Amino acid sequence: MKIILLPGFSKHNKEWAENIKSEFKKSNLDLTTIEWVHWANGKSSFSFPTEEKKVMKVIGGEERVVVLAKSVGTRLAARMIKNETLKPEKLIFMGVPSTNKIYEESLALLNPRKIKVIQNSNDPYGNFEEMRKFIKKINPEIEVIEKPSKTHNYPYPELLINLVK
Repeated sequence: MKIILLPGFSKHNKEWAENIKSEFKKSNLDLTTIEWVHWANGKSSFSFPTEEKKVMKVIGGEERVVVLAKSVGTRLAARMIKNETLKPEKLIFMGVPSTNKIYEESLALLNPRKIKVIQNSNDPYGNFEEMRKFIKKINPEIEVIEKPSKTHNYPYPELLINLVK
């Protein structure tokens, strides 16, 4: 089984991803984090096709994949699920940044019991209540977990580890 983490857009997410990876390692779980191209080249754009190829290369021929994704990572995962290039065994979204139709189209393709969404109560990109209503409209069986925070930060490695196990 391959566990991959698709972090948020900003470069500070690299440190966050490394911390999550370190905590997973302490629990004897191997987590592969994706480093976005724009972190290295300094550009402010995000290339979905480029990053999708990188994710597919990391997955290789592995059939059992668990995807953890934050913010723009959720958007990339949703796009890949919709295009049927990604078929995760488990999907954990954090900080979904919008109620974009791509989420409706992609999440509807998966078993709702295999999807978890973690949203901070007052995330500036989408608060918990707004996201809960949106996700439950897609499928009421999808679990939406609220964490008390006014930020777009998701420092919850213990929760993530428990959801993956």
